[in-house]
Amino acid sequence: MVRVIDHAASCVQWRVDMLKKPPTTVSHKPPRTLNNARTPIDCILELTDPVTGESDRLSLGAPCKTEYVGVATDMWMQQNADMLPILGDATFLQVKTYQAAGMGIPLWPPGSGIQPERMFANRKEAFDDVFARWVEADADQLLTPKDIVEATLEGRRLAVHATFELNGAKARLDLPVKCINVNERDWEYQIDSGPIIVPFEPRKDAGLISMAQLAFVASNRFDYAEFLVRMPTEAGGGILVHHYTAVVKVDWQAEYFALR
Repeated sequence: MVRVIDHAASCVQWRVDMLKKPPTTVSHKPPRTLNNARTPIDCILELTDPVTGESDRLSLGAPCKTEYVGVATDMWMQQNADMLPILGDATFLQVKTYQAAGMGIPLWPPGSGIQPERMFANRKEAFDDVFARWVEADADQLLTPKDIVEATLEGRRLAVHATFELNGAKARLDLPVKCINVNERDWEYQIDSGPIIVPFEPRKDAGLISMAQLAFVASNRFDYAEFLVRMPTEAGGGILVHHYTAVVKVDWQAEYFALR
């Protein structure tokens, strides 16, 4: 038996208290002075720069839609977006996705500029409090494809720990298996899971977290995987949308677990 992250019980949580400090990541005046937001963790990505030894542990929160919190009606923002948080050791990355790539929305208060699709903020400056709650659970390691197939057919929740290198960074990925195909006649399996984050983007001033990009992963071996990474994609008529189109093949070392 080992201990692994129980993603369904883990979360990213942040607190805005306008009586203590003005928010820096909002696009409208909040109807209330206090709000605590929580979302489950979809994956954890630990990145290390092999040259400097610098590292960052990133928690990807599940997506939501942009909304007005604390109003009686008209809760959805008109210029709506998918929104998800990526929380690093020192930096908070807010990712918004609109109907077309490259869109933004004015920050509040007025005169604060345009909120970009990928907005980086210092954790201490942006929130009264923000943290990732990592909850562990007992699990059994699955050493063979047969073990994975049997655990799946028993209805057990699965998790993967995998290490790989990509774009000059060493990565350790910790994810729940959301979608899996299994075959008990040939003892084969294949995961198709996401969203996750991988180090796909060029590194910028924000540090290792700036490399994070959304992806899905497919794998049917312990030593190989293929990422389908999100990127601006031509949709016709000169319009770009964010879509999962870039295939990245990696050698990885994966361990599978069945939670108890």
